[in-house]
Amino acid sequence: MDGLLMEDWLPIILTCILVAVMIVTLAFFMNKAVLYTITTIVSLLCIILIVYGIVGLGGWEGMGVGIFSVSAFLGLTVGVLICPFINSK
Repeated sequence: MDGLLMEDWLPIILTCILVAVMIVTLAFFMNKAVLYTITTIVSLLCIILIVYGIVGLGGWEGMGVGIFSVSAFLGLTVGVLICPFINSK
């Protein structure tokens, strides 16, 4: 039963981890100002997708879009919180 539950949540968890790894990887190669600008734009996009999922789509489809957007936003936040500890350009 637990394996089946993990299988259903795996894409959402991987979305969060993948976005966090992408932000941390970008922190190695980019200036901090550019990195924070990109993360601000992506976080606004996530918030717009959450609102669109609730208001525009509704139902189970909207819930799915909202959950993926929340997962990406959470990964983005974790990645940004890790960035100050990374030495970059």
